[in-house]
Amino acid sequence: VDGSLIVLVPAAVIGFLGFVLSIVVAVQSSDLIVDSLNSVADDIAQTAFENSNKVYDESVCRGLCSSQDQDLNNLRSFMEGLRK
Repeated sequence: VDGSLIVLVPAAVIGFLGFVLSIVVAVQSSDLIVDSLNSVADDIAQTAFENSNKVYDESVCRGLCSSQDQDLNNLRSFMEGLRK
């Protein structure tokens, strides 16, 4: 047996045991995980319920607030400049 198996076998065993133990820990703590996910979901739902009736000012930009025609012309001139 060459030296590579002496290193490979213990590494594979340790990796396999770590994987199995992580599954065991996840199964044993599944109640904590589910409870924390439910808590987060409830917080998100409560926040959405509280903020559902906000009225936004239409004069305030909430996204892309530029002239699309001007941007398109700038992009066209840039691309044509690359072609030369």
